[in-house]
Amino acid sequence: MVDTLAGFSGGIIGPMYEILKKKGYNPIGAKEIIMPPNVFYVQDEETCLKKVKKGLHKAEEYAMDIINGKSKWGRVPLLSDAVYYTSIMSLKLTETDLNQKLFHLKTNNEECRKCKICVKLCPVDNIKMKEEEYPDHGYDCQYCLRCTSFCPRMAIHCPINYRGKTYRAVKAKDFLN
Repeated sequence: MVDTLAGFSGGIIGPMYEILKKKGYNPIGAKEIIMPPNVFYVQDEETCLKKVKKGLHKAEEYAMDIINGKSKWGRVPLLSDAVYYTSIMSLKLTETDLNQKLFHLKTNNEECRKCKICVKLCPVDNIKMKEEEYPDHGYDCQYCLRCTSFCPRMAIHCPINYRGKTYRAVKAKDFLN
C-alpha cells in the first residue's frame, strides 16, 4: 500500500492492514509518501516540486524493497488506532448538513467550459451536470478535492483552499487518459 499525504495520513495504515487481512490478503508493506498539501496552505512551486521529486524517489525505493522482500507494514498500534478513530470522527463531521452548507463547493460559471471533468472525477457522484448546464455540486461532498485540483479552468471554488490556491501534480488530461 502506498499512502500519499500532505504530512498526515489520518492513521490509515493500521486499519487498512486489518481490512486487507479480513478480505484474505497478505499485506506485505505500506509506505507513506509526503506530497505537497492541497488545502489550508499551498506551498510555493519550487517547494512543491522538491516534495514531488523526493516522493517519487521514495516510491522507487519502496518498489525495490517490495521486489527484494524488504517491505514492512509499520504501525504504532495504540497511536495508529487513536489517530484513525479521531480522523473517522472528523470525517463524520463533514457529512453533517451544517458542514456541507458551510463548506459547499461551487463552480464559477464564467470560468467553466462544461468539460465534465469534475463530474467524471467525483468518487461519490456528488457533482451532476445536465446537458448544456453547469455542474451542480450536491451536499454529499467528501472533500477529496479532485474536482478543484483537476479543473483545467480552476473554476471550482472550495472554501478550505488556501487563498483559492490549488496544487496540481498532474494535469487533468494526463490523469483521465
